Amino acid sequence: MNRFRRVFVALTGVAAAVAAGLTGGGAATLAGAAPAAQAAGPRPLFQLPFPCGEQWVLATYPGHDDYDIDMTPVSGAASGRPILAAYGGTVAAAGWSEGGGYRVRIDHGSGWQTLYLHMIENPPVSAGQRVVQGQQIGRVGSTGDSSGPHLHYEQLRDGAKSEAYFNGVASGITDDGTSPARRVTSANCGGSGGSTEDVVQFGDLNGDGLDDLVERRSDKRVVVYWNRNANPNYAYSYNHAALTAISNPIRVGDFNGDNRDDILELRPNNNAVIFWNNGSGTFSWSNNHLALTAVPANEIKVGDLNADGLDDIVQVRDNGDTVVFWNAGNGGFSWSNNRLVLTAMEAARVQVGDVTGDGLDDIVQTRSNGNVVVFVNTNANPNFNWSTNAVVLTGQGNPGEVRMADLDADGRDDLMQIRSNGDVVVFWNSGGNPRYSWSENRLVLTSIPN
Repeated sequence: MNRFRRVFVALTGVAAAVAAGLTGGGAATLAGAAPAAQAAGPRPLFQLPFPCGEQWVLATYPGHDDYDIDMTPVSGAASGRPILAAYGGTVAAAGWSEGGGYRVRIDHGSGWQTLYLHMIENPPVSAGQRVVQGQQIGRVGSTGDSSGPHLHYEQLRDGAKSEAYFNGVASGITDDGTSPARRVTSANCGGSGGSTEDVVQFGDLNGDGLDDLVERRSDKRVVVYWNRNANPNYAYSYNHAALTAISNPIRVGDFNGDNRDDILELRPNNNAVIFWNNGSGTFSWSNNHLALTAVPANEIKVGDLNADGLDDIVQVRDNGDTVVFWNAGNGGFSWSNNRLVLTAMEAARVQVGDVTGDGLDDIVQTRSNGNVVVFVNTNANPNFNWSTNAVVLTGQGNPGEVRMADLDADGRDDLMQIRSNGDVVVFWNSGGNPRYSWSENRLVLTSIPN
């Protein structure tokens, strides 16, 4: 059977069974199957290629290649549904292909690629274009060798098909004869790997030394929840609409050294624009500044890496290189003033914060085994190395939940969790070893994001 051929009627029956709760358990592996090649880099934190919260059935059938997945929605029609990039990267191919119809292939670097087939029309992206996680790359269709609307999806490492993972969890689709269908909920929620990083940030917006919670809402308002230094730290009755008409990812940092954090908007054209804090957490469209160009949103973090009181822009690139763009003053950044500070990182697993309280922001990595590791900033060249790191928390499953913020003004950043149920939880920085503990945390706000 042609590997692109779809038994759509059978898949529709499978989808109905799964939606009814008849989902299978673990998947068997084909005896004697050759192992996939080892990629040069770690697996990116791929997300389901559909909007946040949508539920889709993942299925296969006899004659379908191992690891190939056909995706149909649990409810509603499939045709015309948005298809999103599972992870950021460069479009390697886009357009028509025999059998696959309209398709997109994305190169994520370090040997990893994803493939999306049978789109309804010529995709809106083109070869060579950079895309970020969660960006729409097409719509579900039935072009090519297909008998009904669905998305055919593959993950490849070093050119060989591999079992797909979504949000760090194995799909279970490994054998076209025995792998059962399963229902999966998308955590493609903002471009950072099942993360709300693009919509929930922390920073001191009124200069009192206490980091506030900054939320970019679905209605495009940026809302500040003031840190009251009480129990809990934040309340819905104590917030402030700081800016409107912001639909793009945001970061927060002090870019002019006035001790009040500004808002950095990361635009689709890869421009980074600063909205200056006019005082007490107020911002306006008449007071902004283009800070840097050609920086994809999903790669950007913010932190003061040289303790000069000015936050720098930190880029974690597709190849794992972590590069700092130094702030020359008043948000002045340039491509001629940057430095490589660490290698082998993944943007979706990285946050920046001052864990040690020395005024130098450190790099915090959440690993696939659940360990949270701090790379201590040595203020040398490079600033970080693999010999100066330490485990500061264990059991942290989703790296997209993690932020760093100082909630009690002690000069040491605490570890924040933005949980999938909307709870915001602080793990206090004890200053000890390890820095954080599951016995020392507190709920500080609920129902985030809005």
